[in-house]
Amino acid sequence: MRLDRYDVVPFGVVILFGFLIPMAMWLGFATREQVLRDLRQMSTVLGLSIGSFLVAVMSLVFWWRSRELKRERQLLRERGEQTTSNFTELFNSSAERKVAQLLYPRLQSFTVSRHMPLRQQDSLYDDPLWADEEDIEEFITQLCSELDVCPALKPGVQERLLNAKTVGQLVESLAELVQ
Repeated sequence: MRLDRYDVVPFGVVILFGFLIPMAMWLGFATREQVLRDLRQMSTVLGLSIGSFLVAVMSLVFWWRSRELKRERQLLRERGEQTTSNFTELFNSSAERKVAQLLYPRLQSFTVSRHMPLRQQDSLYDDPLWADEEDIEEFITQLCSELDVCPALKPGVQERLLNAKTVGQLVESLAELVQ
């Protein structure tokens, strides 16, 4: 349903007759004890509703996080422990290794457990990193300022940086700037 400027009057009428007039009649014709009892009952129901909703949301978050931690532990068993030097060995050129050395701790912060081993083909926006595009753009900006490079100087590099889908593509694009 789409609302436009002509829907304000019918919406106001619904609010007036559906909420304000019954509320005024309730407050005007009820005794103080009845109003207090009704408010106490409504606050109890509202409190229980909000509490049960929060419990449901927290349990879903806990379930998702535990599932992801279990998956990361499984990948950790399959891939083995990884240090920054192990991650940099995955790349060929010295520029890629320099970028990978700076990139590794920051990429680790995007994982659920904060110590998951990474590979070149790991996706930036899906398992195991779960980063969003704004985080990656901010991350690239910080890294470029730290490396003292500007992606706008080299044509096509900025586009490749923003379109990088895997860890390897991100490292390769940043390495082009460092060279």
